[in-house]
Formats: sequence, structure tokens, C-alpha cells
Amino acid sequence: MPEFTFAIESLKSIRYSLVELLRDSPNSTHVLKQKCELDAAIAVLKLCAAHGIHGKATVRQLPMTKTRSPSSEYRIVEDNESDDPYCWTVLVVNDEPVRASSSTLLVDPL
Repeated sequence: MPEFTFAIESLKSIRYSLVELLRDSPNSTHVLKQKCELDAAIAVLKLCAAHGIHGKATVRQLPMTKTRSPSSEYRIVEDNESDDPYCWTVLVVNDEPVRASSSTLLVDPL
């Protein structure tokens, strides 16, 4: 499972330097933009580390639904070892059925 400890700590060090620059020049939009970019990169690495995702993970974006209406959606089901859709059960997490849209990414961390 990737931890990205070195990368995260390195980015935090650079971020600290940018924060120091911002103290001296609080109106520097360029430095603020760089700091915000580092914040986002650190957050992404932490998210990936928390879920065991590394650079070779497979990512797929769901295609547009065949039915082009706002109420059409994907549902994630368990097939219960059956090809009969009547035997399938909808995946429920935190008492809510899991739904997906065409913008949903499926990540296989490998």
C-alpha cells in the first residue's frame, strides 16, 4: 500500500516556504496560486495513500447512460452468483443505495 510519505513531506516543506513568502508579500497572487496547488497535490496524495491507490491504478470513467434523461442513473449491484437480474441485490452503504452517474470514476488500486 503506497504511503507517499517522502513526497508529502517534501511538498509540505515547499508549502511552508511559500507560506513564509506570503507573510512577507500577502498580495502575491502568484505565490498564493502555487500554495493552493501544493495544498491540492498534498490532499490528492493523502487520498491515494488512504485508499491504496498508486500511479499504476486503473481508472475508468463511466460512459453516458443510454437513456438520456436526468433521472437515469447507474446502480451498483451484487449478482449473488446468478445471471438472473431478479436475484441481484443493490449495493447499500450507510443505509443508502450506491448510485453512479456518467462522471463517476471507478478506481481499481491493483
